[in-house]
Amino acid sequence: MDEIARFERDGYLVVRSAFPADTAEACRNALWNALGGHGVTRDPATWTRPVVSVPCPDGEPFAAAGSSPALAEAYDALIGAGRWTPRGGVGGMVPVRFPSGFAVDGTDPSPVGRSIAAALATES
Repeated sequence: MDEIARFERDGYLVVRSAFPADTAEACRNALWNALGGHGVTRDPATWTRPVVSVPCPDGEPFAAAGSSPALAEAYDALIGAGRWTPRGGVGGMVPVRFPSGFAVDGTDPSPVGRSIAAALATES
């Protein structure tokens, strides 16, 4: 089955190595900074809620991640070449999930109607 058919069947597309690891690290750091405003740090003792939603941070890392060449190629394949417009940022809310011992069904609703999910984990 080709990737377009999988997208049509599943509603999502996996793009491996969509952007560089240093961009991912910069996005993670921006999310940790945003979480700090909610009393959540890298210390697991502060992870008292299963989900904390924060506005998607503005700035270069998220803009770079969302408009990478690999993703641009995927967008073109899905909707046709030249039919999407790169954005300066992502927008929306980012629901960040923490280990909680139980499942969280669904995603926190975003006030602007779109969200991206992030899961932050400790390295083992």
